[in-house]
This record gives sequence, structure tokens and C-alpha cells, in this order.
Amino acid sequence: MTDEPDFLVLLAHGTAEPAFARHAFHLAAAAAALGRSVGLYFAVEGTTWLSDAVPPAVTGQLEELRELGVVMYACPASLSEHGLVQETDAYSLLGAAAAVRLATRARTMVSL
Repeated sequence: MTDEPDFLVLLAHGTAEPAFARHAFHLAAAAAALGRSVGLYFAVEGTTWLSDAVPPAVTGQLEELRELGVVMYACPASLSEHGLVQETDAYSLLGAAAAVRLATRARTMVSL
């Protein structure tokens, strides 16, 4: 895997707990603004933020993060559990083993 992030944010809380996503998005944006290579990994309930049913403001925030260079990843098992699309340009699929590798190579990891 090339261009691995050195700052990784794991978002495991879903749409029922929006404060966690706000904080995750804020941290990812701040790290990117400071020149860090940032990855945002959606897992467990966090994949619900990738649903078409999220408010347009969230979709806009995710697009802003992409424009800042934040790379997004999603757990395929979690996507499947929630009946969400697994093939998209919006994020890369990253299974458990690859996620562990990414996390251990990052200089900083934040889990929310």
C-alpha cells in the first residue's frame, strides 16, 4: 500500500451518535490542514455515515475532507452488515488485517 496515512482516525460510532462523527471529521480536517497525511477509517456502526440517507451537510463535510486530501477507508464486513454499497470511488475497502497494518504504521491513531 503506497501513500499510507501517518494520522489515522477510526470512526466506529454511527449516525445515532453524531458528536463522535463531528469530532472525527474535525480532527481529520485539522490534521490535513497541518500537512499530515490523513486517513479516515469507517468501521462497525461508523459505516452508517456512508449511507445515502445521511443529511446533505454530512455529505458536504465528507467531500470537503476529500478535497483536503483525507483518504477514506471502509470495513467491508461492516458495510455488508448495514446493507451498504461496497463498490464506490468515495472510499477504499479495507479489511481487518489491512486496517491493523495501517494503524500500526501510522504515527498517530485516534479512535472514536
